[in-house]
Amino acid sequence: MATNKEKYFYARKLQNEYVNDSVIKELILSANGFDNFSELVMHFGDEMINEDIFDNNLKRVLNGEPLQYVLGYSYFLNLKLKVDENVLIPRQESEQLVVFAKKCIDEFYPDIDFSLVDVCTGSGCIALAIKDAFKDRASVVATDISKDALSIADLNKKTLGLNIDLLCGDMVEPLLEKGLKFDILISNPPYIRDESTIHEQVLKYEPRSALIATPCTKHYETIFRNVKNIMNEKFMLFFEIGEDMESELFHLIGDTLENVSFSFHNDIYGKRRFLWIIGEGNE
Repeated sequence: MATNKEKYFYARKLQNEYVNDSVIKELILSANGFDNFSELVMHFGDEMINEDIFDNNLKRVLNGEPLQYVLGYSYFLNLKLKVDENVLIPRQESEQLVVFAKKCIDEFYPDIDFSLVDVCTGSGCIALAIKDAFKDRASVVATDISKDALSIADLNKKTLGLNIDLLCGDMVEPLLEKGLKFDILISNPPYIRDESTIHEQVLKYEPRSALIATPCTKHYETIFRNVKNIMNEKFMLFFEIGEDMESELFHLIGDTLENVSFSFHNDIYGKRRFLWIIGEGNE
């Protein structure tokens, strides 16, 4: 049996674009059942508990399979979520969207209960992060067209003990069917217009239906045109967007929405990745 240290330095010598220091450490943590890196440091010189698991998982990563799918989980802000090939791997940009939304909610709904819907929820990461931040104040619903994705979201909500409602259907259809209205909507819908811009690893392993939209604004338009039916008189909308979509969305808002103010915001890399819309009244 090899030690954790021996396995670590063996993997470090491999020349592969998918294997780096943090990946190796996560693989070792998983193989040993460790909860954190402190345990790895304490047991670095010990024999690896499940060497076969480490070897198999390392092989899968070397072959290009995303680490999160190999391990079966991903981190999103302070949440550990189950993920598989039926859901997108949560991204840093979506974390930033949640952080931004939380700041705005604190400002516009201070100590006030509110209702929120997450459209195209996937693993449930956004809806669950919002619920986790506003446990006593937020009534959260999440929708997705994929039953398989919602099964993952359901498992995550139960594991985390966060009470959100999950509805299956295309975009806002289940909301319309039930006559539901909300104070806040948040969404990271499919918006990539050209699959040639997607990294081959992402295109091979992650659900294409959660990535590509033709035209790229189609899902935003669906929401905009149903605002009067699914949002309360005063509302807020938060979206993750493609970095090249500002002009198209600017014109779409002008064509479909009334009595709103809106602004585009940059991610930490200075790219336009978020849209915030405030509705002052639907009438």
